[in-house]
Amino acid sequence: MKTRLFIACYFLLLTSCSGGSSQSNNSIYEEVVATETCINAGTNTKKCTFRHENLERFYYIYKPVSLSQNNNVPLLFALHGYGSSAAFHKSYTQYEVIAEENQFIIVYPQGYKLDTILTNSSSHWNSGAWTIGSNVDDVDFINTVIELVEDK
Repeated sequence: MKTRLFIACYFLLLTSCSGGSSQSNNSIYEEVVATETCINAGTNTKKCTFRHENLERFYYIYKPVSLSQNNNVPLLFALHGYGSSAAFHKSYTQYEVIAEENQFIIVYPQGYKLDTILTNSSSHWNSGAWTIGSNVDDVDFINTVIELVEDK
């Protein structure tokens, strides 16, 4: 019983300690923008790569040919499943047809590999549940992608 209490307290202490940063969010974002590179990856599709929290991350972005230049264009995030990939997800969803018809942009972000004592996978999204042991901040990754796409 004492061992469980000790482990619970230790875990609580570790998870409640958050590291601070002397950098503002704006300067971190500016660094990401400076390092982002996008290359053609198919019809109306680009693969954009950047460093996020010292990890190389990427996403595919599809912009319909028929897209209006309106500033308020809807954006669909299409997240692949556990162990899958953005490229494979893009290949079978056929969202591009719907995007052309309905004037919206699609982003296919790539999850990061997971390699812990409990499990491993070629890719995952850190949901905080069964991905325990993952320290990838996918919420911030998605927020960063939103900011990058907003500027395009």
